[in-house]
Parts: sequence; C-alpha cells; structure tokens
Amino acid sequence: MLGADLPAGLLFGAAFQAVVCLFLWSATGTRFPLLVLGSLWGSLAGPFLGEGAGGGVLMPAVIAEQTQYSGWIVQGIGILIPFALALVITVAGRGRSRAR
Repeated sequence: MLGADLPAGLLFGAAFQAVVCLFLWSATGTRFPLLVLGSLWGSLAGPFLGEGAGGGVLMPAVIAEQTQYSGWIVQGIGILIPFALALVITVAGRGRSRAR
C-alpha cells in the first residue's frame, strides 16, 4: 500500500479495536468508555514493555540489528483509535444538533 508492506494482523487489529470502540459507545450511549480505553491502553501494556531474557518483552527495540517499529505502531493505534472515534462521535453529534 503506497510502497509500504502492511501486516494483515495490524489491519485486523485496528478493525477489531474500532469495532470494540463502537460496541462500547453503542452499549453505554456515552463516549466515556472510549476515553477510558484510550487512556488505559498504554498503562495496561506498560508492564510488558520492559527488558526480558531475549530483549524487549512486548516491544523489542532491535532484532538482528534492525529497528522494530511494529510494537510502537500497535501501541499508537491502540491509543489513537478510541480518541479518534470519540472525536468523530462528538463532531457528528454536534453537526446533527445544529441541523435540527
């Protein structure tokens, strides 16, 4: 895609995250669970970010002298999607209220 290789798991994970956020919003009728999910994502993954016997546990920095960015991308998506959907819901709600 535009010269970059995107792993299918990354795309499916992003789609799953979006579906979970939409479910939380539709089940509760509020954006609060999305904000909590986005805020807690990093702190819940924090214990797994340390160094293990073979290097980084969840987000290895370098493997075979090649920098690994996939872990950082996953963490960014995990934080970005809930906040982005909360923003979209807010903007769409304001647009609907002005139209009335």
